[in-house]
Amino acid sequence: MPNTHAMPLGGFSLGEKLYWIGVSEPDRGSRDRLVHGAVCKVMGSSSNGKPDFVLVQFPGHDVRINCKLTNLSRSPPPPLPGGFSLSEMVYYLGTNLARQAGDRLVHGDRGEIMGPANPNGEALSVHFPRNKHTYACRPRLLSRSPPPPLP
Repeated sequence: MPNTHAMPLGGFSLGEKLYWIGVSEPDRGSRDRLVHGAVCKVMGSSSNGKPDFVLVQFPGHDVRINCKLTNLSRSPPPPLPGGFSLSEMVYYLGTNLARQAGDRLVHGDRGEIMGPANPNGEALSVHFPRNKHTYACRPRLLSRSPPPPLP
């Protein structure tokens, strides 16, 4: 008899342990926050009916989450580019930029590494507290210590 779960579970098995390889969510006080590299368990087919999602649950979380298959892996995520670590606090070294929805990046802003910004590992996703969105920053535009002021 064919495995009826193979297709709806995106090639994963019911109960299989996987890693979240997507970007971490900023800490807003929720126990159910997604964190890059966290382990989860396949609970069933997605409840949103989309074939590129599967229902998972993270230990300690109250809810099951529909996760996009591309954000899940059987292997732990590789190290972050530039030798940076998840949740590390960094400073933005680039020039001032106006961003979407009123967000802005200012030289010297302090932010938190949330994970990789793209699958090829060329940039990091950084959350700057006064902004609504996370932003992709190349490692060369980030520093562990505050930069000198721009001339």
